[in-house]
Amino acid sequence: MDTISITSDWDEFEPKDYLATYYSEINSENAAILQFFTEAAKTVSQHIPRKSRLLDFGSGPTIYALIAFSKYVSEIHICDYLEANLNEVRRWLGKDISAFDWSEFVKFVLTSENQLDQLDCGNSDISHDAVIKRETLIRDLASQTFTCDAYSARPIAQSYTYEVVISTSCTESITDDKTIWREILGNICSLVKPEGFLVLSTIEGAGSYAVGEKAFQAVCLDSEDITSALSANGFILLQINTIPASVPAYGYKGIITILAQKKGNQA
Repeated sequence: MDTISITSDWDEFEPKDYLATYYSEINSENAAILQFFTEAAKTVSQHIPRKSRLLDFGSGPTIYALIAFSKYVSEIHICDYLEANLNEVRRWLGKDISAFDWSEFVKFVLTSENQLDQLDCGNSDISHDAVIKRETLIRDLASQTFTCDAYSARPIAQSYTYEVVISTSCTESITDDKTIWREILGNICSLVKPEGFLVLSTIEGAGSYAVGEKAFQAVCLDSEDITSALSANGFILLQINTIPASVPAYGYKGIITILAQKKGNQA
């Protein structure tokens, strides 16, 4: 990473390079993140109405965070700052043959769900039809894709708030300033309904992160930074874990996963 110049120019961000860098295989890091999503989704499902709306904020060109949660909500919105990322997502939603293939990620989550439900089902027992069924569910529920701006106090143009907001590798990967990062996180927190849930994954201990042959700026965070910021925004921390980086050369120490619940309205 020391030999690669760090940029903050989002015109240089290539969605396909990002996908190739981080999602070409289910390594130990991706496996742990998918397991976290599976467990978090089941926990959240016990506290939200079945007719709940979910937002994937700063989705990038990915849909993997939606695989587990789609089982428990009735509508999904997906937003990102870059139209190029949204177009990559839209290609997958539209079953374009050029879209990234998430089927192995879906299969992994279905296996994790079975194991969590103590069905003792191995990966080889997940049928192709089951994978297609979950992919179809995500496509059916994803009713809106739109741009967002985490720097804005009103980060989406719509007036929605959500029972569940997911944000993966977003807040810490668009600034290298911790004060600005706290503002960004606060803006995203405002989209969560009282008693709703925030699901985060952030890179830990990074000054930058690799995307293909480029590197993009990041803010260096640890668990204490995140817990204090969430508390300041009225959230109760339910779970926080750190996953070691599979490829330290990408510029970060690990992934911090967080599940938090927003406090209810005070009388």
